[in-house]
Amino acid sequence: VTGGANGDTVEFYDGAAKVGTGALNNGVATYAWTPAAGAHSLVAKYLATSKANASQSAAQNVNVSVPDVSTTTTVTAPASVVEGAGVTLSAQVAPTPAGGTVQFKDGAA
Repeated sequence: VTGGANGDTVEFYDGAAKVGTGALNNGVATYAWTPAAGAHSLVAKYLATSKANASQSAAQNVNVSVPDVSTTTTVTAPASVVEGAGVTLSAQVAPTPAGGTVQFKDGAA
C-alpha cells in the first residue's frame, strides 16, 4: 500500500466474504489463509484513514486443487496353499479412497 502508515488495516476478501485482516508493515500487509478447494477471487482492501484514502487491489484469481493423499496398502494372503487351489487375497488401503483400483501381483506378473 502506497501512502499507508505502519499499523493501518488491510482487509482480505475471497469474493464477497472477508477472510481476515492484516496490519501494514512498511507498506505490506499479510494474512495467513487456508483455502478450501475450488476457484477463489482474492482482493485486498486498504481502509481509509485521516491521512490516506481507501484503495482496493485488482482481483487475483486462484484455483485451489485437492492434494494427493499418501496411502498405505496391506495385503492379506494365506501363508501356504496347495498348487491349483483357489486363494482369496485381500488388500486394505488406508485412508479409504473414494475410488481407484488395486492390482495384485506375483513378482512382476
